[in-house]
Amino acid sequence: MIPNTLLALIDKLAADGRIAAEEALDVRRAIFPDGAVSRGEAEAVFHLNDRVGRDDPAWNACFVEAICDHLTLAHDLPGHVTDEGAAWLESRISHDGVVERFTELELLLTLLERAESCPARLHELARDWVSRAVLAGKGYEGRDTSLVPGQIGESELAMIRRALYAAAGAGDVAVTREEAEWLFDLDTSTEGFAHVAGWRDLFVSAVMNHLFAAGPSALLERSEMVRRASWLQRRETGGVGRYLQRALHGLGAGRSEFLSDVTFTGASNDHVERRQVEATLAEALTMPEAAWLVTRIRADGRRTANEQALLDAVKAARGEDLLKSA
Repeated sequence: MIPNTLLALIDKLAADGRIAAEEALDVRRAIFPDGAVSRGEAEAVFHLNDRVGRDDPAWNACFVEAICDHLTLAHDLPGHVTDEGAAWLESRISHDGVVERFTELELLLTLLERAESCPARLHELARDWVSRAVLAGKGYEGRDTSLVPGQIGESELAMIRRALYAAAGAGDVAVTREEAEWLFDLDTSTEGFAHVAGWRDLFVSAVMNHLFAAGPSALLERSEMVRRASWLQRRETGGVGRYLQRALHGLGAGRSEFLSDVTFTGASNDHVERRQVEATLAEALTMPEAAWLVTRIRADGRRTANEQALLDAVKAARGEDLLKSA
C-alpha cells in the first residue's frame, strides 16, 4: 500500500507531466532516509513514473536506483532477486505492453547487471523487450524517430550486449543455449538491413562462446548461490570461538551442523580443478554441438551473412571435420 504522504507528493510532482532534477531530489528525500525501499514506496515510485512522460535524467536515475534497491535489499537474501520480487516487477513493467526508453527497460537491464542472481523469467523478459525494441522500434527505443525498425545501430547493439552479458545472466559470462538461439532469431529477423559493424562481431563471438567456453560452475548457479546466502543469514552468533568450539566438540547436532557447513568449503577447494577440466573439454566441438549449429543455420532454408561468418570462424577454430557438410 502506498503511504498517504507519498500519494500527496506524487499528485504534486505529476501535475505538469514531468519530473525535474530538483523534484527527483524530493523523491529521494522521501524514500531513502531509512536506508530501505519498501514495497509501498516502490509502488509509489512506479505510480509516479507511469504519470510522467518528459523524464529528466535525474528522475531516471532515481527510479532505477529505488526499484533495484527494493528488489535486492528489502528481504533476507541481499543481492538476490526473489521469485516473488521478479513476479511483481514483471507485472508492473508489462501491464501496458510498453517499456519506457529511459526507465523501465533500463531498470530491467540494470537490475540484471547489479544483482548477484535473478530468476530466469527476468532474463527472458529482458531478451523479449530488447527484441521488440530492435524489430519494431517501439518501447525502449520508440522515442528516437531516427531509428529504423529492424536495423541494429549502436544503441540497439549496446542493449543486446547488456542483456547478453549481464552479471546476473543465466550463464554469467558463458552464453547459454537460450541466449544463442535468441541471437540467431535476431540475426535472421534483421537480415538485409544495414547494421552497425559490431553486430557481426558480437554475433560470431557470442555463439562461439556458447560452443567453446566452459559453462558456469555449479557453484555459481542461482539455486546454489541462494542456498549459500540463506546459510550465511542463519549462522549463529559467537564469532570464530563459537565456530571452533562446535568443530572441536563434534558431538550430536553440533557435529552434524558443522559437517553440513563445511560442505561449502570442500566444494570450493575442488571446484577450481573441476573448472580446468571443464574448460579443456569445452575447447572441442562435440557432435551434438555441431548438429545443433548445422540444424540452426538450416532452420529457415537460407543462410545469412552472419551465419556464414560464424560457420567460417568455427571451422577455422576446431570444427572443420564435423562441419564438412555445412
